Amino acid sequence: MHATRTARQRRPVAAVWLTLIALAITVSPASAQTTETDVGISGTVRNATTAEPVPDVPVRVTYFDDQGPVGNAKATTDADGVFQVVPPAAAAGYQVAVDYDGVEFRGIATQLLPDQPSVSTIDVWNVTDDPSQVTTSDWVIWIDEDTETGGWAVQQDFAWLNAGEEAYSGGEDGTVVVPMPMGAGNIQFLGTFLEQQGDVVDGNYVSTAPIVPGESSATIRYVTEGVPALTLPVTFEVGAFSLYVPMGLAAEGEGLRLAGTQDDQGVTYQVYTADALTPGEEIEVVFTETGETAGGSSDATTYLLIGIAALALVAAGLFFVRSRRSRRPAPTPGPKKARPAQPQNQPKAKPAAQVATRPANGQRAARPNVAGDEPEDDDEVQLLIDEIATLDLSFEKGLIDERTYRRLRVAAKDRLLLAQEAASGSRSTR
Repeated sequence: MHATRTARQRRPVAAVWLTLIALAITVSPASAQTTETDVGISGTVRNATTAEPVPDVPVRVTYFDDQGPVGNAKATTDADGVFQVVPPAAAAGYQVAVDYDGVEFRGIATQLLPDQPSVSTIDVWNVTDDPSQVTTSDWVIWIDEDTETGGWAVQQDFAWLNAGEEAYSGGEDGTVVVPMPMGAGNIQFLGTFLEQQGDVVDGNYVSTAPIVPGESSATIRYVTEGVPALTLPVTFEVGAFSLYVPMGLAAEGEGLRLAGTQDDQGVTYQVYTADALTPGEEIEVVFTETGETAGGSSDATTYLLIGIAALALVAAGLFFVRSRRSRRPAPTPGPKKARPAQPQNQPKAKPAAQVATRPANGQRAARPNVAGDEPEDDDEVQLLIDEIATLDLSFEKGLIDERTYRRLRVAAKDRLLLAQEAASGSRSTR
């Protein structure tokens, strides 16, 4: 699982107009064209739900330069949904807002070119307060240490999909409500929240921007002094929810589960997810400090990795010992003696050792210890001794920590004692 982090360079609320200017400058002025009419702004308001022009609706045009607003104008659309205004000479760009069916719709910020009129189309939609057609396709929350204030920064990234033909508006309660902890400050926005600012009401950020058909997104970020506690109201059906918490904090909340870790911009995050978020419910998330570093991992994971590394070292050592043993030269047999001729049809004489060890009571005789037999139990004992020696050497070199070393050594020693007892018992019966 990997979420794409919205850029860390946040735009503060005070810089909204500078952002709109930047957007206007970077937007290709395809709607700007030279005509024989007077230089000005001509726009058409269209109902995107019905694909028809909207007559007799109020329009507000805000002008701005690189320092902020430099004036505004009001107009009303005619029978064809058209309006016209003349901007002041100081204006470098403009943005149109239309009040339709009790909801404000805004066009994009548009650059004004010298001595050229601008022609634009502003879309509005029929409005609904039914949230069922909207899905939060992706809801991602990031918790970060704020190095400037020493507190914590909370960032919520929303991605919505409106599959209907009407714009969703929550009415008087607002379209989207984001509760913030007491004392939250340095509030910053991106996306829909930036293009159409909401208000902070009783500690909640309330957005009145409609969620129009298609895909849209918004981001809010704020800083809080203490460890935050989050209240997350679920307004729409949620496709994917992720909470990224740095090492050093642990999150608890109904329905949350730890799904793993992920590195992002040099920080290791614990990733919490939740399934089946139901519209209308509310999730309370509480954070506690664990004392782990932001770039580290849990003790259990650390010891697991160290243990795996130690076992790999032991296996390598045993492989070396086995290889060295297999390369030992085999004893060179002496010249074979000539085999004495045996009389035909005569039974072979049995060795005296076999005759002497045949029991008289019919019991199976003990296997004679024939020279050259290699006791397998002794080999296992030697391999375990080599394993312990390899562990000791790895610990002395600092390749494994003391806790892991002692656990592995105790286990190997227990196996060695069992192997020695087995080898001793085998030899007592030979």
